[in-house]
Amino acid sequence: MYHAMTPESIRLARDSGVTAMASLLVLLALAQQSKPLPMAKAAETAGVSPAAMTGTVDALAMLGLVERRAAQDDRRKVLVALTPKGAELMGECLLAVTRP
Repeated sequence: MYHAMTPESIRLARDSGVTAMASLLVLLALAQQSKPLPMAKAAETAGVSPAAMTGTVDALAMLGLVERRAAQDDRRKVLVALTPKGAELMGECLLAVTRP
């Protein structure tokens, strides 16, 4: 996923408060999904350790970029998803990648 980022897209993320690479990787992983992911699957997809995932999601949630949800089929399972603000930011970052 690193290759998909440009200096402009990284600047956009930093301007929104995303300062850790792990946070950016989690946002990118979620942006590529059509539905919320279980925390463990999001960590695996982003290449972030499960131990770091909780703190990463906490930080992103405080910025209003992601939210936790209980799974409908098992309320013990926690899902993570982009908020509209997070989706907008990732859209801007991904557009920056395609700009000439």
